[in-house]
Amino acid sequence: MTVHDWTRADGGLFHAFHSAWVIHLSEGLNAGILPDGYYARPEQHVGRAVAPDVLTLRSPGRNGNGALPGPPAGAVAVADAPPRVRTTRRLRPGASPRQRMVVVRRTGSDDVVAVIEVVSPANKDRDEHVLAFVGKVGSLLRAGVHVAVVDLLPPTAHTPGGLHQAVADEFDLPRDDEETVQPADTPVALLSYESDVPDFRAYIDYLRVGDPLPDMPLFIAPGYYVRLPLGPTYEQTFRGLGRVDRDRIAPPPVP
Repeated sequence: MTVHDWTRADGGLFHAFHSAWVIHLSEGLNAGILPDGYYARPEQHVGRAVAPDVLTLRSPGRNGNGALPGPPAGAVAVADAPPRVRTTRRLRPGASPRQRMVVVRRTGSDDVVAVIEVVSPANKDRDEHVLAFVGKVGSLLRAGVHVAVVDLLPPTAHTPGGLHQAVADEFDLPRDDEETVQPADTPVALLSYESDVPDFRAYIDYLRVGDPLPDMPLFIAPGYYVRLPLGPTYEQTFRGLGRVDRDRIAPPPVP
């Protein structure tokens, strides 16, 4: 399904879509996409700090015995099939409003391995909200948790270069690096971050309104990802909206 113009939606419509999409994304992952030994569910936490009930960790990327887990069966190896995105970047860090998201955990230990964030308007409406959001992303990555960010809304005055540039600032990357800036003609951002502490890699795709919504890599272990079914779950959520809301975000007819 193609991406709609979410600048035409009011806050209530976006909140309703956001809440439903998070549920459908979780259901899609649990319907055979995640390998055995992993599960997804909608969860929430508040502010910059990562709540202890969400982020239950041992050593980053390791199991309870301190050993690296083996390759997850059913996941795709980056070495075999690199994600098809516009840009891939390796990140190395410098010194060190309530929202639902999808959390992927490992069965048994319940350790968090990945988080999916659908960006809301409130995440980008003021500087302190942007700082809270990117700080949360940075905290998760430094803790060994992979993060996928889906941003259907264009950059704001508080994120002029896009959310990835704001995340890059969290890791002290140079501001003059053009690859960190979101192009003006592609307002939709799909950002997937792979945590392989102390290094991180960003997989970046930008879309125009009306572009098909592709699958997105969701990392569940360093070097291994599953394909996040954005298109089918987006369509399922969109079709659950009332007709007046569907018409509101449809692009205007071409004259």
